[in-house]
Amino acid sequence: MEINTKHIPVLINETIDLLNLKDNSIYVDATLGGGGYSQRILALCKNSKLISFEIDQNAYKNYLNALGNQNPSSDITEISKSSNTQYIVNKNFSELEEMLSTLKISKIDGLVADLGWSTDQLSSVEGMSFENESDFLDMRFNKNLGVTAADLLNALGKSELKKIFMKYGDFSDAESSYLVNAILEKRKRHIFDQVQYLNQVIESTFANAKGRSNKNINQTKARIYQSLRIAVNSEYDNLNELLNAGFSLLNKSGRIVIVTFHSGEAKIVEEFINQHKKELDILSKTNAGDYITPTFEEIKNNNKSRSAKLWAIEKL
Repeated sequence: MEINTKHIPVLINETIDLLNLKDNSIYVDATLGGGGYSQRILALCKNSKLISFEIDQNAYKNYLNALGNQNPSSDITEISKSSNTQYIVNKNFSELEEMLSTLKISKIDGLVADLGWSTDQLSSVEGMSFENESDFLDMRFNKNLGVTAADLLNALGKSELKKIFMKYGDFSDAESSYLVNAILEKRKRHIFDQVQYLNQVIESTFANAKGRSNKNINQTKARIYQSLRIAVNSEYDNLNELLNAGFSLLNKSGRIVIVTFHSGEAKIVEEFINQHKKELDILSKTNAGDYITPTFEEIKNNNKSRSAKLWAIEKL
């Protein structure tokens, strides 16, 4: 099966090895995307079930179209191939427990999640890229969500906006204050509806900082857009839901493998591991910490993998 995608799965060989796949088992791919992990799991298992979650409607349809299903209409689509059954679920992985209950599945043998949004998804969701200046500041991966990035920028007060940029973008208190003050001033004159207006604020706030180059300002924009995206889509809350539900559903000796891409995600996974350290074994320990990083060769071939960390645990 070929899927039209620009996304390259990160640390896929290490991830699949650490899942320790076995026949007659039940696995969850919490982040289907272009199908890289799911297809590898299906190829290596027999008589097994795979439940693949994908919140993004475009990615969900693209995957099913590649399987020959041209008109997906349900939140759950069942595909049987060889001896395996795959359920493709158009829901957020935070709904793991509810969806598995619907499928009458009470336990799983493994779960994998790649928390990096794919190139395809980031380019297809309006307002996600600071390069598309005429886009509306939406940032919702699912249009059923009520609040857009524009809503946050136009309605939140100073303290709430500061929390978003400090918690989700690793900005300092001073940096966040400068940025938020500029946002509050800007919205007195013009509502935030298009990407260009947020870019104007970022550039006026940070572009003249000492030693800051064009590359630096683009990195700053990326962190600000990341912060708003995380807030709009409740990504940290959803990750906590996934970890707690996934671990609860996991059979003894079952495994969870998570790939994170920035410090906030890593902190959540690390805190979860510390909270449950008597109930699990860490399989991804290295000299760097409780995680595995990409090889030089992988980073050279896929620069977007450079910040990835792989965390793997087994339930005792």
